[in-house]
Amino acid sequence: SGNVGIGASPNGHHFLHITKPSGTLSATGYPSIFNIEGNTYTTSQNITRIRSINIDPMTIDGDDDVANAMSVYIGGSPTISTSGAGTKTAHALYVASGNNYFGGNVGINDTNPGQLLSVTRGDSGEYIAALLNSDAAGSGALIRGARNALSVADHSGNVRFMVSGSGNVGIGVTNPDQPLEIKFDAGNRTTGLNLNNTNSGGYGPAIYFTAGSGETQSAKIYSEPNDSNNSEIHWQNRSGGTLATRMTLQQGNLGIGTTSPDYILELEHSNTTAVAQNLGQGINIHNTGGVNAISSLTFTGADHNGDGCLSGIYAKHVNVTENSEESELHFVTTTSETLVEAMTIDGSGNVGIGTTSPNTTVGMVQIE
Repeated sequence: SGNVGIGASPNGHHFLHITKPSGTLSATGYPSIFNIEGNTYTTSQNITRIRSINIDPMTIDGDDDVANAMSVYIGGSPTISTSGAGTKTAHALYVASGNNYFGGNVGINDTNPGQLLSVTRGDSGEYIAALLNSDAAGSGALIRGARNALSVADHSGNVRFMVSGSGNVGIGVTNPDQPLEIKFDAGNRTTGLNLNNTNSGGYGPAIYFTAGSGETQSAKIYSEPNDSNNSEIHWQNRSGGTLATRMTLQQGNLGIGTTSPDYILELEHSNTTAVAQNLGQGINIHNTGGVNAISSLTFTGADHNGDGCLSGIYAKHVNVTENSEESELHFVTTTSETLVEAMTIDGSGNVGIGTTSPNTTVGMVQIE
């Protein structure tokens, strides 16, 4: 048949059958059943490829089924006996050094890879692959792509995490157009973004906002636990080069200018500017509606029927002409569920109690 056997009789299935008789392996050199050793060669012209071993693919023809046609087949790692002393390791394929080139798709546990590298696993093991650089100063993996640099999908192929070629990160979205975009569908108010600082020293997580090439912090939001049952959140921004807390929400109390509010809303400042064209720092309620527009501050509460009762203060802008502006201040109360204009101060400073049009001289009070 033309079949050749070295170390054994010719095998009818193989043109060349090589085996090494059982025995003791020598520790000298690297014992091999089949060894090809290169030497030094000098080229006289440009050569496209130089090969120590060349295997040209075969052609399979006929009407019968062929499960797997392979140019090279390795049956597995050498079997290591567990008896006896000594450390033993085994490899099905071992490349000591040098660059390795694969021109087609490579499948690991995948007999029909659809990508350049396809790694599959069909059991409940933790990881398919591990990339480890044991040097503390070393880097991990470099993944580059013009459109989608990295995509992570579940076992059904749904993309859960991706990094675009422009550097945008998407969680639950496949085409993020922002540096970070998160998308999910949840019928509750408990699913979202969780920042967890596990430090036991009473420090909460923070979100920083930076600007400029120097990455100067321009604003910051952070939480701080008071104890196991209470916490507070702080908003900071930069003013005069200093990053400081401007607003604090502490156990339901909101403080602006103070970090320890004792009331539902507490405002604090140290401005000493005299009243001129503005009233300095404080609360401003601005209505841009024009003549007779009203800016108001109301105080409400519920009666025993839940209808509510109301008192308030409102400013009425009776003239908005440039350099002729005039406004009134009205105090409103409620009696028998009816609003009452209890007191009015007009633009000239006249005060009317029970009337909305006081006409006494300046500094006098008109009572009706």
